[in-house]
This record gives sequence, C-alpha cells and structure tokens, in this order.
Amino acid sequence: MTSFSSIPKGDERGLIFEFAELGVPVIHLLNIRDLAMENGIPIDPVPLPEPGTSGVYFVDSYSLPLTLTFLFLMILCVVAGRVIKK
Repeated sequence: MTSFSSIPKGDERGLIFEFAELGVPVIHLLNIRDLAMENGIPIDPVPLPEPGTSGVYFVDSYSLPLTLTFLFLMILCVVAGRVIKK
C-alpha cells in the first residue's frame, strides 16, 4: 500500500485523498497491473481458467460435532437465563 507524502487541499481533490486523510486504506485501480503482478495474479491468462477454479475461490469447512456442541451450549444459556430470570 502506498502512503501519500502530501494530501492536496481544496474542493478539487478526489475521494482517494478524502479517505486517505481519514486514515481509510485505499487502492488506486489505475495501478491494477502492478498490484496483480505483486500478488501473483495472472493478467489476461491464455487459456482462461474455468469459472470458479482460480485461487480466489476457496471452500470453508466446519466441524459438525463442534458446531452442534456450541449450538447446545447457546440453547442451554438461553434456557438457564430464562429460568434464573423467573
């Protein structure tokens, strides 16, 4: 990410400078080719990869026993809270 050495003042500056002044990270898309090369993302690959097969896609997997355990604990907390409240 590039930091700005100086942020121009006045009404004519763009949104990038507005967000940079607020400390919000910005990406300038005019430099997209360099960003892609720095991050190992191919530009105009031949042949094009099949949709959904690039490194951008990933699969989340969850443990069913762990999920059920936490669901049970949450239900137990709700029930216990209602009993204590009475």
